[in-house]
Amino acid sequence: MRSRPLARHAPIAATFVLLALSLGAASSAPAVALAFVEEVVCDVTEPVCIMVVPDGSGPDFTQARTVDGQVVDATIAVQIWLVDETGWLYPLEGFWDWYLTLQAPDGQTTGCEQDHLMIADADTDADGWTTFSHAPRAGGWSQDLLEIWVVGDPASAMGSEIPPLPIWFNSPDLSGDLAIDLTDATLFAQDLAAPEAPFRSDLVWDGAIDLSDIVVFTQHLGAECP
Repeated sequence: MRSRPLARHAPIAATFVLLALSLGAASSAPAVALAFVEEVVCDVTEPVCIMVVPDGSGPDFTQARTVDGQVVDATIAVQIWLVDETGWLYPLEGFWDWYLTLQAPDGQTTGCEQDHLMIADADTDADGWTTFSHAPRAGGWSQDLLEIWVVGDPASAMGSEIPPLPIWFNSPDLSGDLAIDLTDATLFAQDLAAPEAPFRSDLVWDGAIDLSDIVVFTQHLGAECP
């Protein structure tokens, strides 16, 4: 029986990862074992927003906000197992954090970590678990469901049942070019005058763009990727 070290698991079907290991060196045709996402844990079921900043000075995942102002923990835990043709083998320890990333599929949010919104907090532990909880170094905005990617491909591939992750992002870096500058100030001023509050500039997410959002924008003016 596979261990269940965390509560509130959302079991998912195995997801293909582009990693192969050879087992059984004595065999002329060694079995191929693959790394799969086995479980994802996230307590968020309704949309929450995390305000991101290119230099990482924004709130972390434990400080996500609902539109009515509640602060909730949106930390994502992911478990990786090694699998071969005989079935599940064991949790994969030491799966590199750079192989596990988050992506906003609508393409409006960009991160300083190459093409990713962010990478995992650390390599997987002895039970195959790692988390996404740190403050992202990113810009832009997204109101799409967040995706977990593994070795450059969505972990939702091949019919898996990864639960939706309704985690949205906005940023004082409205343009998404990973620097908060005059371009963003111009866009923010346009949104401030708009008859309806665009989500991208509602930095203290409450459905309105007002003094609290102006303060946040001003605090982060000049921030860029380290």
